[in-house]
Amino acid sequence: MGAISRIVRAGLGDYKGHITDHAVAIQNAAKIVPSMFPEGSDFGDTGALESIWTDQKGFGKASQRLVDASGELVTVSQSGDMKAIGRAVGAVGGACKNCHDNYRASN
Repeated sequence: MGAISRIVRAGLGDYKGHITDHAVAIQNAAKIVPSMFPEGSDFGDTGALESIWTDQKGFGKASQRLVDASGELVTVSQSGDMKAIGRAVGAVGGACKNCHDNYRASN
């Protein structure tokens, strides 16, 4: 996210391919998030709140929101429209924040 944000803020439209590469990496990571917290993995220092296991439906929805937002980022990144990319980055950030606020333990 940081790399994409820096490219967008600097208005470096020539780096559209780099933005797309980062967006695809974010989307691929988003797709595996639910599998990182399977039933029975709620022991040790996971960094997760108990709700990640007790509210699987909500966690699944939050995870899907990230998949959807990152998919949109992949799509708009290919356009080179920096304003649209900026909005899509904001949506991905919002999806990350939503999940972290509800399912990630504070450090």
